Amino acid sequence: QLHDPLEFPDFSKSIDRLMRAVQEKEHIVIHGDYDADGVTSTVMVSRLLELLGARFSYYIPDRFSDGYGLSPESVKKHCDAGAKVIVSVDCGIRSISAAVTAEELNVDLIITDHHEPFITKEGRANLPKAFSVINPSLASSRYPERNLSGAGVAFKLVQGLCQRTRHQNWLPAFTKLAAIGTVADLVPLEGENRVIVS
Repeated sequence: QLHDPLEFPDFSKSIDRLMRAVQEKEHIVIHGDYDADGVTSTVMVSRLLELLGARFSYYIPDRFSDGYGLSPESVKKHCDAGAKVIVSVDCGIRSISAAVTAEELNVDLIITDHHEPFITKEGRANLPKAFSVINPSLASSRYPERNLSGAGVAFKLVQGLCQRTRHQNWLPAFTKLAAIGTVADLVPLEGENRVIVS
């Protein structure tokens, strides 16, 4: 009942990079968000990386001191802690300057988000120049379910990693967290969202 995550643009590229980081024990940082959608996204990706034996850490920004989203300052902080790969969950699609900082510091930024990007005066999406961007709401995306929550997008990343590592039997346990994030973020309970929640 779930769509193939490989239908996302940049998805295979993202999985390849994460698998290389896991195998080479590179430090991966999951940068989340402080709401229910962001926290469940962070937990899902963190737990799967733990099961895969990855070297990783996670970061939930403080609502008051850090504000929303991925900032250049947080990218520098992750880099100083040894990050080679940063995975944003439920944020990042509008983090233009943070992506520039990641590129300057030679850190691969994988953005997983469901929010709309900035739109230029000419009506084009202004996307961050990240290593990869997984987002169903982009005009360039042909993914069948455009209304996933951030947790839904993180769940698709987990699904792809489970498929790549032949651990599909792990996936049902993650649906509980994906369901919480989906309901809490008030996305339409139709299509794949209904499958996740049910």
